[in-house]
Amino acid sequence: MKYNIPKKFTEETRIMKIFTKKSLIYTVVGLAISIALMNVLMNHGHTIIGLLLVIVFTLPLYGLGTLKYPNDTPYNGGDSVDIVFFRYLKNKLLGREVFTCDIDE
Repeated sequence: MKYNIPKKFTEETRIMKIFTKKSLIYTVVGLAISIALMNVLMNHGHTIIGLLLVIVFTLPLYGLGTLKYPNDTPYNGGDSVDIVFFRYLKNKLLGREVFTCDIDE
């Protein structure tokens, strides 16, 4: 008797169907930063600006933890956006650049 077992389980590592562990951590960090800034702004009477900061900090960090590059892109195929972003920052901050060229002989 033969049973087909799927190779990839995508729903088992999800929390509330939209969060992975990594995206939940990025979202909580974004919420913590934005709620701290919102409390400071609310004390000065700028509630609307504080609510906008919640959106501005939380949504990009959720996208950073969730989105991936498509597999058909030449250099970053299948990598997460956060891995590519931190790789870019590391190369820019350390001053390392890698140049490649094709030499047809």
